[in-house]
Order: sequence, then C-alpha cells, then structure tokens
Amino acid sequence: MRFSPQAIGEGEAAINRVKQGLVTQFGEANVLYDNATRFFHVTAVKPVIASTADKKGWKFVTIDSEQLIPMLEKFIPKEILDLKVD
Repeated sequence: MRFSPQAIGEGEAAINRVKQGLVTQFGEANVLYDNATRFFHVTAVKPVIASTADKKGWKFVTIDSEQLIPMLEKFIPKEILDLKVD
C-alpha cells in the first residue's frame, strides 16, 4: 500500500507513525517500507471471500471480525460464511 504525503504528512516522523501502526497490527516481520517507491509492503493472512462475474474484475471482503458476520449475512449466504478455512 502507498500513502500520499497529503494523507500521512511529510517526512520520516509521518512514515514512522504509519509504520508503527502497521507493525502493531501485523507484526514487525510482516511490514516493510520501500523508501524509493514510498510503498509499505504488508504480509497478512486473513480469511477472504472473493466474487467475480467474468473472472477478471474481482471483489473481495475480509472476514476478520465476528462482529461483521451479521452484516455480511445480509449479502453473503451463511453457508458460504461457514466455509471459513483457518
């Protein structure tokens, strides 16, 4: 993911704040920052449901909170949500 200077601010302090937040959420070994491209590379394993009509334009939704299940059940069949693989 890439953040614009307008989104996070300028300079090392802004980058370090964002990096620390990502490290807190995903762990030190899973967060890298590339100074040349200004991209953060984050490795995360989360349950995801994907859907496509044409096998080209995919839509994704992560299921990383049990609190989301009631809302997701409004447009994703419960049978699909129950197939989560850990």
